[in-house]
Amino acid sequence: MPHVYQVLGMILFFSCATFAQQPRYSWSEKKDFSWADLSGFPDEQSLYAASVNTGISQDFSISFKGGAKLSSLQITAYIYPKLSWYKPGRVNAALLEHERLHFMITEVHARMLKETISKFDFSEDIRSEMNHLYRKIEQKRQKMQQDFDAETRHGLNNQRELFWEEKVNQLLAKY
Repeated sequence: MPHVYQVLGMILFFSCATFAQQPRYSWSEKKDFSWADLSGFPDEQSLYAASVNTGISQDFSISFKGGAKLSSLQITAYIYPKLSWYKPGRVNAALLEHERLHFMITEVHARMLKETISKFDFSEDIRSEMNHLYRKIEQKRQKMQQDFDAETRHGLNNQRELFWEEKVNQLLAKY
């Protein structure tokens, strides 16, 4: 039985390592990505014509001189092109804008995380507190992504799509 846990642990480790090594583009590099930038294999079982995989990366260091404090911080929104896909012949310019808006939502939450961290009064347990702050923002990001898809019917409701575009642009300007 212990060998099963070792094997499962190794699979999890290599899965995480593989995800971390995926090619990715930051918001500043590819906020206006094209269909050609999405190189993942389409999920033929999916009813959807496209899917964009995005996420937030945090990189920080801690200084222990005079007490624990953040000495550097970098928060970045990324798109993962090999984990993102589309079905040729089923996509159009409006759907591309919908998928770009998903990336914009991730960028909004990266900025929210950066602001939240900048205002947080850390204790000596910075790593744990950073993890907690990240998880809170990530939950909000995932909920917003789901609400966006639900309200716009995955980009099919043009009126709600315009509402969300304005909402996300206002949040980008705020953060």
